[in-house]
Amino acid sequence: MLLHRDILDHQLVDTDEVQVIRAADLYLAQVGDQVRLVGVDVSLQTLLRRLGPKRFRWHPTPDRVIDWAAIESFGADSPEAPAAVKLREPHSALRRLRPAELADVLEELGRPGRKELLASLDHDLAADVLEEMEPDELTALLREMEPAQAAELVARMEPDEAVDALRDLPADEQAQLLARMPAATERELARLLGYPEDEAAGVMTTVLCTAHPDETVSEVRKRLRKLARHQTDVDSVAVVDTEERVIGDVSAFDLLVNDGDKPLSDLIDLGNPPVTLPPDSDLDTVATEMVESRRSSLLVVDEEGRPLGRILSDDVLDALIPGHGRLHFPRLLR
Repeated sequence: MLLHRDILDHQLVDTDEVQVIRAADLYLAQVGDQVRLVGVDVSLQTLLRRLGPKRFRWHPTPDRVIDWAAIESFGADSPEAPAAVKLREPHSALRRLRPAELADVLEELGRPGRKELLASLDHDLAADVLEEMEPDELTALLREMEPAQAAELVARMEPDEAVDALRDLPADEQAQLLARMPAATERELARLLGYPEDEAAGVMTTVLCTAHPDETVSEVRKRLRKLARHQTDVDSVAVVDTEERVIGDVSAFDLLVNDGDKPLSDLIDLGNPPVTLPPDSDLDTVATEMVESRRSSLLVVDEEGRPLGRILSDDVLDALIPGHGRLHFPRLLR
């Protein structure tokens, strides 16, 4: 009876195929002196059999049976009727999936399942998952969360992704979430929201690693380790002078293959300055500069040449191909 109530016809997740399914039938087997749930039938034929005449209901039609070991279950659909069937370690297999795979699962789950899954993830992983969601799905998810929870997760997202998420919300809901964030985060995101989304500053990330030309490769590597959580947004290090103006841009690959005691001044060509863009550059200009420079990212600088942020190749694709979700490519540091 408990399996019928909590598992049959409920949303489940097949962690092998990374898909949300519904249990049309359950298979039990004698294992030693116990009877155990061993499989879940998800075929349409089985569902139709159950809905058909009673005389056919007891004849199995195992066209698509999935091993219960690959299944993650969720609570009952009503908070007044909590699930009685629980795994020993809830959602342990789901937490081993990549953020993009978890995002796919979240988009397919119903509201109770989404709430339960997000609650089982640590906050940083949950924020990474939100970054991978389709814009419409992310907007719907944020609006169904408690404002405090939504604000905390958005604040943990990469700044450019957080701004994208906030832009899709009405102004009053934006303000409500911003007001619940740490003051420094609120100011930073509010500043980025002030840039038009069809200009360079509107798609840049403000996660930057900067260094001076007299610093060694080894010293900069140590600084990069502190930015490990932002590895997908840091593919190069901006080299700046004493006035904090950009004079070079050293890739993560160059930092990897050069000797640790070599100064950054040996890795930059002062006669060939890096490609930089003003914050009001349009997206066509950004895309053209990225293609012609053959770089995976470009720096956005102010009137004095000081770095404001970095535009990554996937940011440009996300902006130029609306409606296709957020595209994320592996970085050199990953």
